[in-house]
Amino acid sequence: MDLAGKLRGFGGSSWNPLRVTDTALPPQLLLMAKLVVVGLVLRNYHLGFPDVFAPFFEWMEVFPAPWYRRTFKVAFLVCGTALLFNRTVRINCLILGSLFLLGTLSSKVYYRNAKVFVGLLLFLTGLQERGKSPWMIWWQLAIMYFGAGLNKILEADWRTGQYFDYFLTEIYHSQAYALIRDLLPGRWIARLMCWSIIALEIVAGVMFTIRRLHPEAVWLAACVHVGAALLVAGDYGIYVAAVLASYMSLLPWPERLHASVDMASPWRVVKRFFGALDQDRVVEWNEHGQGSARLVLSTAKRRWADWTALGWLIMWTPTLYFVTMIVLTAFSGNARVWVVRGSASVGALILAWTLVRWIIGRAPGRSRPTVSEAPG
Repeated sequence: MDLAGKLRGFGGSSWNPLRVTDTALPPQLLLMAKLVVVGLVLRNYHLGFPDVFAPFFEWMEVFPAPWYRRTFKVAFLVCGTALLFNRTVRINCLILGSLFLLGTLSSKVYYRNAKVFVGLLLFLTGLQERGKSPWMIWWQLAIMYFGAGLNKILEADWRTGQYFDYFLTEIYHSQAYALIRDLLPGRWIARLMCWSIIALEIVAGVMFTIRRLHPEAVWLAACVHVGAALLVAGDYGIYVAAVLASYMSLLPWPERLHASVDMASPWRVVKRFFGALDQDRVVEWNEHGQGSARLVLSTAKRRWADWTALGWLIMWTPTLYFVTMIVLTAFSGNARVWVVRGSASVGALILAWTLVRWIIGRAPGRSRPTVSEAPG
């Protein structure tokens, strides 16, 4: 056996970092974990692990500096690299999640909500068994959004609109907010914005606990993040990118896809493009003659045509998610502001488009497919 064959045999999975199938994790969860690791590296989170300083538990002071911090850095690089190359993926997720959770416990100065979220997300991913629903991650999302909304209700500044008024006026100097704040007296615009976010977060939190409402929950939650990005161009470090990646846990993933394209039409470029990106070789491509549908995508249970088929094809192409994560996290300074606002604008258009399709889909005489019918 040659060296390449021996490498493929080690661990039983491909070494291609763009592949997400044939491991101990469901493909969508492995993709989610890889995206988070890529984002963490591009935002230099792997360089920021702390020494023990003002820990949450005094017994942690026994760990010596700087070896504590250095050990965490080495462990992150080793386990993160192994995860990207599909080696012992569950164990590496457990270790990576533990690093951020232990880092948070070892230093109150190091604590950030984003680090706790990422730590829990990776740790719970490591606990996931293939073939079972990732209900623990779904509940993490539910608790996070519901808790965020509840926390805001308990804050007087959020109930009165003072938080948004001060935040957008004195901190971010938002010109967009300055144009609309005086339309209604008494900070009513700011109050409306505050209570809209509270309502969206609480409702989304509840909906994340109900499987059939997951698409609607994602839509509501995404509205919060897209709105914040449009207003202040803020992505809060890795937080927004990691939250968006966590939605992958809600996406059903097919084992096999069948696609057929009309090669006499311009849609033939779809086959070439997505065929090159399909590193897992999940899509089986065929050709058909001229007909009403120029692109057809199907699983064992469902069939889609043209733009709907293209939409599902995009959602089931891991390489595009890697490109998106790199774009969201690789830039800094003014370029980062433009990327965040540009991405938020695209996100707003997608949310508006899905809302229109949702309304049309509920028109009299039209049936709505369930999420469980989507994968094969």
